[in-house]
Amino acid sequence: MQKTLSGLSLIGLAVISTVSRADQLDIIQVTADTEQSSNQSLGRTTLSSKEIAKQPVVSDIAELVRMQPGVNFTSGNGNGSYGNKRQIDIRSMGPENTLILIDGKPATSRNSARYGRFGARDTHGDSKWVPVEEIDSVEVIRGTSAARYGSGAMGGVVNIKTKSVTNELKGGLSYYLNLPEDSKYGTTNRTTFNLSGPLMKDVLGFRLYGSWSKTRADSPSINANPDGTWSYAGREGLRNKDIAGRLNWNITPNQTLTFDVSYSRQGNIYSGDSESWGANDAEKELAGRNLETNRVYRQAYSLTHKGKWSWGENETYIAFDKTTNARLPVGLGFAMEGHWNGGDLNFTDSDLTNTRFSNELRIPFTFGAEHLLTIGMEANHSKLNDPSSMSYNLRNNRPMNLGVIPWLQSENRSGETSLSEYGIFVEDMIDFGQGTVVTPAIRFDHHSVSGGNWTPSLNLSQDVNPYLTLKGGIARAYKAPNLYQITEGYVLANRQNNCPATAANITTVGSCYTIGSKDLKPETSVNKEIGFELHNDQGYKLGLTYFYNDYRNKIDADEALLGTTDNPSYRRVGQYGAPGQYIRTTNIYKWGNVTRATVAGIEGYLNLPLITDKLSLDTNFTYFTKSKNRATGNPLNLSPKYTISSTLSYQITDKLDFATTYTRFGKQFSKSKGTRYMDFSRTGAHDMTIRESQGSYGLWGASIGYKWQNFSVRAGISNILNKRLYVDGKAQSYNEPGRSYYTTLKYMF
Repeated sequence: MQKTLSGLSLIGLAVISTVSRADQLDIIQVTADTEQSSNQSLGRTTLSSKEIAKQPVVSDIAELVRMQPGVNFTSGNGNGSYGNKRQIDIRSMGPENTLILIDGKPATSRNSARYGRFGARDTHGDSKWVPVEEIDSVEVIRGTSAARYGSGAMGGVVNIKTKSVTNELKGGLSYYLNLPEDSKYGTTNRTTFNLSGPLMKDVLGFRLYGSWSKTRADSPSINANPDGTWSYAGREGLRNKDIAGRLNWNITPNQTLTFDVSYSRQGNIYSGDSESWGANDAEKELAGRNLETNRVYRQAYSLTHKGKWSWGENETYIAFDKTTNARLPVGLGFAMEGHWNGGDLNFTDSDLTNTRFSNELRIPFTFGAEHLLTIGMEANHSKLNDPSSMSYNLRNNRPMNLGVIPWLQSENRSGETSLSEYGIFVEDMIDFGQGTVVTPAIRFDHHSVSGGNWTPSLNLSQDVNPYLTLKGGIARAYKAPNLYQITEGYVLANRQNNCPATAANITTVGSCYTIGSKDLKPETSVNKEIGFELHNDQGYKLGLTYFYNDYRNKIDADEALLGTTDNPSYRRVGQYGAPGQYIRTTNIYKWGNVTRATVAGIEGYLNLPLITDKLSLDTNFTYFTKSKNRATGNPLNLSPKYTISSTLSYQITDKLDFATTYTRFGKQFSKSKGTRYMDFSRTGAHDMTIRESQGSYGLWGASIGYKWQNFSVRAGISNILNKRLYVDGKAQSYNEPGRSYYTTLKYMF
């Protein structure tokens, strides 16, 4: 059965698509009208501002996106590093393969955070740069239709659309409070304002918004051991400040020019978190002092031109963004990797800049059928300067010198690295009539380090009858290596624990270095999907999709030996080869394209408008049949086996509404196959057989809202059943806070 599913015919899949003209029209209608309900279709979900307002978003819109079909919430690795800093992960391909857009423009500030040995970053991701109150809609694109977006969209795309400029003077002020029942969890306060209107009626308009929020860090003892001590950190606190402005110029009735500028500051209030979960003594002393140990500053500017012509439409933008990631320096090796070294609280900066250009033409024409031809081109130059992580020297490898890497001996190596990417794509949506829409597309990208890459895709939609639509597709997607992986000066050191090991060589494993490499190829994935939707004119919908992703060339720490160097600290390391003999050398490895993986599953949705415009029940689910690293047999991520989410919405009167949501998460399993010495030593045997799991659990919440002419209030309870999770350093890699109460107050004019 598995072989049958995984071997879905390419020819069969080529005749089924995730995109149709009807889907695009639906999305346009939903995002243009914030009072519409959210929209589900095969491969796509659009969350409207109306639905967002009914849910308790404590910090980040990702909290709602995680409950959509095909979406997980992970830190991007199989061992749970930075488990409390989970991000959007579509179809279990990892957060690095989920592309975040803000008003159609990539947001990649997370790339300023150091990329860890196991693929995790010390970051909350890029979905929190827009205050939730200023989001007009969120579109989630999954699978084969996301391939046209280029690098980083192997899993899918999340496009966060901000609210538009209004032609009448409008504004508002809102306040949000989230109060956990248990004082060990952090309280959240958030205030947001907005103002929009014309400077010149029908010609020049503006929009301005700002937000301030603070979430207190969880108590350091939230994950206490039985003896009263604690090893693992809870959730960090956050101080967020955001301000953004927009000028919109209607040059002619068919042309607009929009200038956007935004600035955000995110301060992380330390809780003891680290790459390997456990806090050291210095970090325990620092936690609980209400100090910021990481500050991220992001500024973004863009100029966008849109035009409608007799032959079609075009959209062009130029954009620049800069992220300064100021943080306390952490170790790059040994047990200190990802941990604060202690000492003075001196911040070091990691600066990332992106300069982008994009142009897209959409040309409708008739030639044997109705066509909508889209031609696009993009260019991006990224530059990263992280001297504390990427300028290799012996001081980086405290507390001991494992030896000099011969070709990296300079003590004055720069922490700068850069790359350029260029892309062009062509997509043709062909409507043959009779409900048949075929969409072939091809994209070519050139990466200044990894070279060229072709991304072809083919999708099709077929209306079998007025009630049944078949859709599916096949696409080759890719992700270019990141700025840390391609930089030789980014060196990770270890005296044994995180060095490659197998049952055959475990007794001879010694110290090791892992360095960046410019020989990396892009990661690729051949994505396939097939599905159907049953629907009628009353809004009832049932959709099911089977997806199968063949993940290739995944970049990981290569176990192929690159070379060795003499280890002057071999006596301190104390590792033995033959009986009584020290291992006197340090092995040198590099990042490489070493892993293949398979991700497969089923996602679906059921929309039941029980009473038109009054009562609706919307349910979606995701079930993974496989998420496996073929090289090791371990799961790609610590993510639940399944997720089921149901929301019941009742519009009691024009002013009063009620909503309740129940989400069930299935078991999640830790890795069961050893890949590093620490895995084998943990079991005391030459084979790692331990496979811990976090049990299935559910979260239930409810809220009620009332709206006057200019004022609205909403109050609710999250996690009514008070289900709590605590980090145990195994499969339970994150905290799930207990019951909390929240309210939102809004004034609008």
